[in-house]
Amino acid sequence: MKTSVGLWDALFGVRITIEHPSPNGGVKKVQVTKKWFDQMQRERKIKPVSGPMVPVNILDSSGGLDPKQFDDPTDYLDALAKRGDYFVEFWTVGVEVSEEQYRKFLDPDTQELYALKRHQDGAPNTYLVRRDLWEDVRKV
Repeated sequence: MKTSVGLWDALFGVRITIEHPSPNGGVKKVQVTKKWFDQMQRERKIKPVSGPMVPVNILDSSGGLDPKQFDDPTDYLDALAKRGDYFVEFWTVGVEVSEEQYRKFLDPDTQELYALKRHQDGAPNTYLVRRDLWEDVRKV
């Protein structure tokens, strides 16, 4: 999200603090200018969240990448090698995951969800699982 709104704004613009998910599963506070924030919202590069967010640890043999988005198969394989079969996404409770599923599958120790992604007939299907089952599958 590198968008320039000008040197004057960078030096003297009104600053606000926003929170966003960090790669380690926490929340990171970042100071940005109000002008930058407004521009990001206009361009739909950021949006407010309507509920609590939860880190979801996903095992996916395709690395969460769609081969159709790559023109060259070699580019897809390179991207897959860099990403691997494990990644973390942040889901909003009540949007990407229901309250019921959140309560049922939330791991009490890590306060995270665990999911397996399976591709069938080109369509990905994501299944929430208990952490112990997820760890067993990851070992395989």
